Amino acid sequence: MTTLLLDDTPVFYQKRGSGEPTVLFIHGAGGTWKHWAYCLKQMPVGQRIAFDLPGHGRSGGTGRYSIEGYAYFMLSLLDALSIDKAVLVGHSMGGAIAIQTTLLAPERVRGLGLVATGARLKVNPTVLDGLQHDTLGTIRRMVRWMYARELSPQEMAAAVQEMAATPKSVLYGDFAACDAFDSRAALFDIQCPTIVIGAEHDKMTPPRLSEELALAIRRAELVMIPDAGHMVMLEQPHAVCDALTTFVKRIRQNSRSN
Repeated sequence: MTTLLLDDTPVFYQKRGSGEPTVLFIHGAGGTWKHWAYCLKQMPVGQRIAFDLPGHGRSGGTGRYSIEGYAYFMLSLLDALSIDKAVLVGHSMGGAIAIQTTLLAPERVRGLGLVATGARLKVNPTVLDGLQHDTLGTIRRMVRWMYARELSPQEMAAAVQEMAATPKSVLYGDFAACDAFDSRAALFDIQCPTIVIGAEHDKMTPPRLSEELALAIRRAELVMIPDAGHMVMLEQPHAVCDALTTFVKRIRQNSRSN
């Protein structure tokens, strides 16, 4: 277990590999670093870091209640880890955080990996209401939507338990932050290399959102993963890891040739 203190708040992270570039993996709403465990361990390039956002998993503190707030946390985390510039890879809300961080401080971002996310992340009002008044029932319904295949009872119980471990106020804040996020007008300002990874059967951030991102960001490529839902990096970890590995290697090669 590795932690650092950031504004007196313990932040848990895991690190693998070495060398350039550094890749930071950002989990989604109600998630933890474990959603990125496969890529963290298996990507054969660069220094890889996955962490728990404030109020999630093993990190202390509370959530930031806005995507911009999480983006400022990201910049503080880069400073605390003495990382000048990194590739940011984010899933769902994590993708929104990566986008906002890039818009705030483009000089800190070498590349973007946007996985099952969108420029705008509207949330069904029944989900926001349910998280306040029927948290566990709403979590169960969301978990069913997150996967392309039907989970076994054991898998369902584990996924529900993991999300339910996030404090209710933090979980609601995450989804409210997603609902308020809208970066569409600023996407053309993003200059760094970008890979957009969508999932064929994603019900929460449908493939059209990935397609729109790839069209709006000038240096973006689109990879659509078949037979996967919103939790694409858990359902098809090899495919996601392979796409990200190729992308990061290209960034490293381009930096060496410049």
